[in-house]
Amino acid sequence: MTAQLQKHDSLLGKTLTEFAYLLTPARWAYEQLNLKLSTNDHGQHILTMTEGAQEIASAHRLNAAELYSVALAMFLLCARRPDNTLRLLVLDDPFLNMDELTVSTVARAIGRLIRLWPDSDGWRLLILLHRESDVRRFAREVLC
Repeated sequence: MTAQLQKHDSLLGKTLTEFAYLLTPARWAYEQLNLKLSTNDHGQHILTMTEGAQEIASAHRLNAAELYSVALAMFLLCARRPDNTLRLLVLDDPFLNMDELTVSTVARAIGRLIRLWPDSDGWRLLILLHRESDVRRFAREVLC
């Protein structure tokens, strides 16, 4: 998996940027996300994410809701790659630290993504939500 990520980190960065645009209400405010896989002194693999040509760490430029959106995008893009006999993805309160507009936008993007999944592959998505308002908002945006 590490070798594949090193080979395709640029493509994953572009794909992540495109999907992160769908997950954020103000798409015009974000630059290209750049991913780079490196190895530290202890031989551990580290995936760094920067934004834009200046290569400023995304953690220093994005607020908590934006970072959660990017993490959610990364998870949803990569989670179906490893072998998973249950074919089940579980998200526990993915709307943490998000306002109502962001929750609606993220829910809409998740709905668009899962419509791309073929019914024949049997993948399911289980989302645990902690606020009743998020449940209502998500159910309005996505066929459940």
